[in-house]
Amino acid sequence: MLDLWNAFCEDDNCFDDRVWFNDQEYFDMHEFNVRHVSNAVKNNRYNFDHKWATLDGYANPISSNELLDFIDYDLLMTSLKRDAKDTKYSIEGLEKYRHNVEARTQTIRSTSGIKNVDII
Repeated sequence: MLDLWNAFCEDDNCFDDRVWFNDQEYFDMHEFNVRHVSNAVKNNRYNFDHKWATLDGYANPISSNELLDFIDYDLLMTSLKRDAKDTKYSIEGLEKYRHNVEARTQTIRSTSGIKNVDII
């Protein structure tokens, strides 16, 4: 479901709504400073021990252990049904899309020297 949600967000230009694993890569990618994190922790919106993280409307980190706290399931399902003919969202197209992502990741690995990149 995470892959579908993030692909939906990217296609809809809602990049800040994507969901990430709450790890160092998430922090590095968003370049949070101490103020961002300390405010989020103080306001009980972020916890280092949670599994999932995303951004609030002000680019501050928020986290949860429940993936569905950040995914609008009804919107995603409505979009999938509406776009069922679109190969990117169809069941058959999803495998093709994942294959394309894996191929691009392999290309990035081989050209950048990155050896261990997990595909989510």
